[in-house]
Amino acid sequence: MPPRIVPPIPLVGSPQPYHLRADLPLTRIHGRTRGLCDFNPIARGLDDIDGGRFDALTTDRFGYLYAADSDRTAVGETLVSFSKSKSGVGNTILTKALKNKKIGRFAAKTDLRLVDLVTDDSLATIGQDQWLTQCDSSDYPLTRQWCANIRRLADWSQGLIWRSRRDPAGHALMLFEDRCPPENFTIIPTIEQSGPNLHDGAARALIRRFAFARGVSV
Repeated sequence: MPPRIVPPIPLVGSPQPYHLRADLPLTRIHGRTRGLCDFNPIARGLDDIDGGRFDALTTDRFGYLYAADSDRTAVGETLVSFSKSKSGVGNTILTKALKNKKIGRFAAKTDLRLVDLVTDDSLATIGQDQWLTQCDSSDYPLTRQWCANIRRLADWSQGLIWRSRRDPAGHALMLFEDRCPPENFTIIPTIEQSGPNLHDGAARALIRRFAFARGVSV
């Protein structure tokens, strides 16, 4: 089955579980008006390319929360964007994007069962390949429909996990509020979290370390 298509209904396959252990530190970069463990309630229209890869649709509403298994991966997934200039294509962290965001760490109190979208084999069980987790935002209207159908097929799942596009050594994940409520989380205090936003103090230093290590401009 070609991957870049509207998913069949019902979706046929055998989604593979990924067991995320309790107490594993997870990092989230979030808007300063939203709490670290608050889920995003915004549902997207079928043609909307704003937002994230697997956001809820207006036809399948649920709260969702994106996170990563390291600070580096969270920065890459949330803040790094491609930029074009006369010298070519590069990666950039826009300073203005730091002013309204915060970073923090949390962990689940119990083990979580996520749908494994990490490997080629696990993606193949639902008729997909790396396009689903690595495509550009212009394809998000399609990837969100796949998410909705995966949720229906894997009614045991509490979220999704996949290999980060910006940091291939790390994993990005999304949790479903209706299957993984906020009270299941515990916040891990950090110095970076104490600042008003990513533009200040220890959080800003963390962003600069990431940028230097990855050759990303800020």
